[in-house]
Amino acid sequence: MYVETNRLHRHGKTYRTVTVRESFRSDGQVRHRTIANLTDLPEHAIAAVQQALRLGHTPVPVSPPQVGASREYGASLALLSIIRELGLDQMIYSRKEPWRQDLLALIVGRIVFQGSKLALTAIRFT
Repeated sequence: MYVETNRLHRHGKTYRTVTVRESFRSDGQVRHRTIANLTDLPEHAIAAVQQALRLGHTPVPVSPPQVGASREYGASLALLSIIRELGLDQMIYSRKEPWRQDLLALIVGRIVFQGSKLALTAIRFT
């Protein structure tokens, strides 16, 4: 694995993409696979991942995720367990489909966060 930086020049503007990639052979040809996109990370985090890959270590997160407001998590978990006890998730659709999970998340989010659907997608936990 290695860190690859690509620069694209369009209309006087430069765009940069930083990815973690690996090379492998398939049918006698060298192919590349993108493992992770590091474009939005700060420079020191990209350098840390690059150094770890050079030394042969598996990259570890630079800073662990922080939970800012646990009340919303607890309320969401409690409401989801009530929905499952009442059988609302089975009433929506009996099979576990991805859209069913999305619909349950939307229902719980609208009750807990009291806002529009668009505002629900913009919530960030920091």
